[in-house]
Amino acid sequence: LFFDYELMQNLVKKNFKIFVVGDKLKIKKVNNLGFINKKKIESLQSRSKYSLCSGENIYSLFIIECIANHVKILIDKKKMKKVKIFKKNFITFNNSNSNIKRI
Repeated sequence: LFFDYELMQNLVKKNFKIFVVGDKLKIKKVNNLGFINKKKIESLQSRSKYSLCSGENIYSLFIIECIANHVKILIDKKKMKKVKIFKKNFITFNNSNSNIKRI
């Protein structure tokens, strides 16, 4: 499992606006956009503050585009050791409430 559903649910409980691109999540109050074109993704990234790194590819084109658009990347603390470049753009989380408050 590469995606942290518990973190998403905690963020929803804290009233964060969550938009998901690609595969749909079955979590209430999450805006599932499905598969959208690059222009719409760029528009969404330009208005976003944070993006969640799912873990299977921490340097995917999507994550690189987020970094280029000054979006901070949330990454599981266990996966942070994979990050070799752009470290200042990544924020670790361990899903504790104190960590979520920081966001």
